[in-house]
Amino acid sequence: MAGDAPTVRPSPDPSRPDDGAPEPLRCARCQHPVTRPALRVAHAGAHHHTFTNPHGYVFRVGCFSAAPGAAIVGAATRAHTWFPGLAWRMGLCGQCGTHLGWGFVHADGQPALVALILDQLC
Repeated sequence: MAGDAPTVRPSPDPSRPDDGAPEPLRCARCQHPVTRPALRVAHAGAHHHTFTNPHGYVFRVGCFSAAPGAAIVGAATRAHTWFPGLAWRMGLCGQCGTHLGWGFVHADGQPALVALILDQLC
């Protein structure tokens, strides 16, 4: 929604190295750390999904339990949701504002997963 301040999911800082943990996944545009490989999850039987939005744009996304470097913004909606039973909000890079994906929430508003556009990460 216009005027809403971006909100960032509370979660471990993806830029902090853990002993033996791989490097964070970063925004391809500005290199801001967005999430970590350890936060990958499967939803509906898979981590990777390919979806087409109502305008014909195809997105290849990966599911993550959290993306602390992403700002999840706007009002949640179930319109054209890719995951039945979940509503979505836009996910933007917390540094440069690039569209990175969507944050999905349950009916009670609790976070369910973050679907990140894999081509937008490096």
